[in-house]
Amino acid sequence: EDNSTGIALSVKQYLLDVLDDDKNDREKYSQSRLDQGQEILDKAGASALYFMADIATQLSIVASAQINGIPNNVEAELRGAATPENIINKVIKI
Repeated sequence: EDNSTGIALSVKQYLLDVLDDDKNDREKYSQSRLDQGQEILDKAGASALYFMADIATQLSIVASAQINGIPNNVEAELRGAATPENIINKVIKI
């Protein structure tokens, strides 16, 4: 596993962990999530921030397409099984 794959896996898991926290009404910006995020930044530096921004951009494109009734590849691939977790897994392909 090269470093970029490891970082991508870490970022993907981070997103899923933040989503799980949100779904279970856990504290936002908890120390454990901040520590987890810092660990990713320590490993990847600015590229981790860019990767997160790119993911946010892709998710906003998917959301705007859905809201505007425009078909998109994520919607087509998920075929009615669109959960936040499934969308994260489709957008972050490793």
